[in-house]
Amino acid sequence: MANYEATKYDFSGSNITGLVGVSTGSVIPWSDGSVPSGFLECNGAAVSRSTYSALFAIIGTTYGAGNGSTTFDLPDLQDNVVVGKSPNKALASTGGANTVQQTGNVSGNSGNHTLTTSQIGTHDHPPGPGLGGIYVPYLGTQPSGPIPTPSSFARGGPGYTGYQGGGGSHSHGASANFTGDSTSVLQPYLTIIYIIKT
Repeated sequence: MANYEATKYDFSGSNITGLVGVSTGSVIPWSDGSVPSGFLECNGAAVSRSTYSALFAIIGTTYGAGNGSTTFDLPDLQDNVVVGKSPNKALASTGGANTVQQTGNVSGNSGNHTLTTSQIGTHDHPPGPGLGGIYVPYLGTQPSGPIPTPSSFARGGPGYTGYQGGGGSHSHGASANFTGDSTSVLQPYLTIIYIIKT
């Protein structure tokens, strides 16, 4: 019968070296609905500075000062995605939105055009007291139509007043406001829990 040599390994905790666990402050995704021991959910909650002193020593009040004395805030990754820190984005800064809605203004002037006499439609300028314009002596009932020139009448009589027709250039200001419906900008997603090592 063959002989087998058995080797005894000492698995006493004090003799185990070189093993690296999850460092305090590490944030990892977690697939279960229950948070494992030694971790907290990244939900922005205020937790005890003394109970979680090791974690507080790492992140301090980076994600919120809690009540300012005995608690501090955890990172809040509910409905949020992680973006790498950069010169334009400080640690713990937030931004973005679930939807966008655009608004704007449009303004300007319409084109200018000077009307000629032939382009002005037929119209009347009724005479009457207090109206400015040209003065024509009154010689009784006058036919309808353009007001004759003053040389067509004899002197005398009360006269009457009317306006001369004419055209002039002008502009019309135009403005408009518009708004749009809110549009989702969320990429396709799968919800899990982010947890932090205490």
